[in-house]
Amino acid sequence: MGTKPDWFRSIVWFEILLQLPFFFLATWVLRDKKEDTIAAGFIAYSAHVVTTMIPILGTFVSSRTFKSEAQRYILIGIYLPYLLFPLAILFHFLQATKCAPL
Repeated sequence: MGTKPDWFRSIVWFEILLQLPFFFLATWVLRDKKEDTIAAGFIAYSAHVVTTMIPILGTFVSSRTFKSEAQRYILIGIYLPYLLFPLAILFHFLQATKCAPL
């Protein structure tokens, strides 16, 4: 596969340094039902996850390295929830905080 592209490495570092710690904070906040205290964090987190999934899924769609189309669709199917769930979180918190007319 060779070296990873710069965009991929930067996404991985961001996930390690910011997304992973926020995940544990968000889990704790949701457990205590205090999600309104860090709604802006949920919006930033979910918006970032959605925007990072776009180049990843785009790479899967445009790649010519898959052995079959079935392999491509399986991989897209595995990664698609990582786009859809954060998108739902983003819309939920934008609507809940009245940040956008949704």
